[in-house]
Amino acid sequence: MRKTRAPEYDERQLQVRGRAFMITFIIFVFLTAILALIEKEFHWITFNAYQFLSIPVWLSITFLYIYCIRHDAYEGLSQDSTSGFLALVMGGAGILVLGITLYKILGRGIPLVENKEARDPLAGVVAGVCMLAIGIAYLMKKRNEKKLGDEEDDDL
Repeated sequence: MRKTRAPEYDERQLQVRGRAFMITFIIFVFLTAILALIEKEFHWITFNAYQFLSIPVWLSITFLYIYCIRHDAYEGLSQDSTSGFLALVMGGAGILVLGITLYKILGRGIPLVENKEARDPLAGVVAGVCMLAIGIAYLMKKRNEKKLGDEEDDDL
């Protein structure tokens, strides 16, 4: 059986990650409350249990990833490629999920909301956009790091 090492983070990265987890939890609670208000108090749209849970979870997780990526706390000190691979897989999965969901919406004519009831593609759109945003944020961060590295090399 192969042992894998957990990534190591410096003190600043741990603080950033702790702050990100705290804010993510607050966002999750806030979004869940908003969905409950939309459904129970305002009677605008009704959500099924899957949508009611998955929409706040995906939006919160996306915030967590992007916050950690932007504050250099996503990858550990070793800068192994596992973290980057995961972010890129998320981006690719986002494209796939969005493609399937758009096919359901455009090809099969399933609406996002019908008779004040959220339909299944709504959660797919949210999940796909969130996954794609994670992949894009990681690629942009790596591109910016590469540009900075190239500029530093030019200055020498």
